[in-house]
Amino acid sequence: MSTQELAEIEIRWVHSSEVADIAELLHGGELLLTAGTAIRKASAEALSNYLHSLAKRGIAAVAVETVNWTESARTRLVESAHQAHVSLLELRAAAPFVDIAEHINSMIVNKQARMHVVVDELSRKLSELISSSLHPDLTLIMDVIAQTLKSDAVLYDHSGEILAQSSSRIGAGTTDGAIKELRRADAVVVIAGNITARLELTATTQPVELLQSAASRTAEVLSIALAHLLRPSPSHAAEQRLIRAIIDDALYATLASLWGRANVPVGPFITFVVRPFNTGMLNTSLYTAVRKVLGHGAMDSVGTDLIGVFALPAEGTRAAREKFAATLNAIATKIPSRAVVGSLSWNQTFAHLSYVDALAILDDESFSNAGLLDAMSHYSVRALQHLENQYFSRGFLHAQIEPLRLWDEKHGTQLIETLAMWLDCACNTTETAALLHIERQTMHKRLAKIFELLEGDPRHDADLLGLHMAVRMFQQRTNL
Repeated sequence: MSTQELAEIEIRWVHSSEVADIAELLHGGELLLTAGTAIRKASAEALSNYLHSLAKRGIAAVAVETVNWTESARTRLVESAHQAHVSLLELRAAAPFVDIAEHINSMIVNKQARMHVVVDELSRKLSELISSSLHPDLTLIMDVIAQTLKSDAVLYDHSGEILAQSSSRIGAGTTDGAIKELRRADAVVVIAGNITARLELTATTQPVELLQSAASRTAEVLSIALAHLLRPSPSHAAEQRLIRAIIDDALYATLASLWGRANVPVGPFITFVVRPFNTGMLNTSLYTAVRKVLGHGAMDSVGTDLIGVFALPAEGTRAAREKFAATLNAIATKIPSRAVVGSLSWNQTFAHLSYVDALAILDDESFSNAGLLDAMSHYSVRALQHLENQYFSRGFLHAQIEPLRLWDEKHGTQLIETLAMWLDCACNTTETAALLHIERQTMHKRLAKIFELLEGDPRHDADLLGLHMAVRMFQQRTNL
């Protein structure tokens, strides 16, 4: 690593250690100093595990004293650090670790003290400005923030629309290369327990720590002083009540009423839960990204979790579900978080079951990587594990065969029985027709209607075992 590259790294603290499993004791952002005692003669696998564990904890960089190392050992260290995406500083002479740690940590403390002074001064200015008027000007508030921090300041409402922004725009007129150098921080404005706005600060010269500290403090000031201006909108409040009702397993009549108030179309839908890795606070970037793709759905934050309902079209339902799942997976991968898309639901009665199922998957300790899991993946295996759980079984059957059940009930047909027999016969149409004592042409018509309602031939793009289990379980039940 070059001196310039090292200077650009944000270091939270300096720590020195020769312990091989030090990663578990770190919190991220540290510059780790080590004489390399634990890794100098380590195997390639052990060295890789050491560096990957540091990368997973999010350290700023590791400085290794490589005095008396062979050139091959140094080369292996550099290559392993590159593969693990760990910033490496190689010290080829004896280094006074204690002096280095004391000096840098002192600089960090002084820097933090200066940041506190700036943030305190900003807080004082805003308090004076807000208290001087019964109807504070949001644009003027954004200007004060921008002037104090030499930054841009933008206030968004919960749906991502701009409420106010500072007059000067740092990003205006810059090239694409310059835009990449912009540093950003944001914080949510919470009023009466509801997220009502998001403050975003952007600067080119200020450190991210200062911007984040200022954003958090300013959001607190705004939440207290502007409660009368930034109350949750009726639509936002309706979404919150709907999500709370789903979590609490409210009565159908309550859900149906809240569904309409939240402007969520009646019809098929899915629930979803997204949980950021930094569980100590809500990730506002994640909230905004999901909000942008939500469409005619509803979403609210419960703690640090984002819980929502995504409405699906009556036609192309399963394809639309897969498309939304792919989009959510891209978001959860880009903004490190774990997301689960619940099982397909065809009416509001099953909203709570879908949510509970998604939450159970999210709480599974084996789900530790960023990205998305689909509740209907490996549904058959999970169904076998929960055969005695009547709530899971109801949701399982509902997600798999509800369109068929409704068609049979409405038209007096026997599509589910036909499908069960066809699956029992290993999808042999001729044999199934013979066992059902019907013409092959009639059998083909029934299968065509079944495939239409399932939105595809289950042999090609569905969980065939899960579908088979569902129809057989349904035949054993008198109450779905």
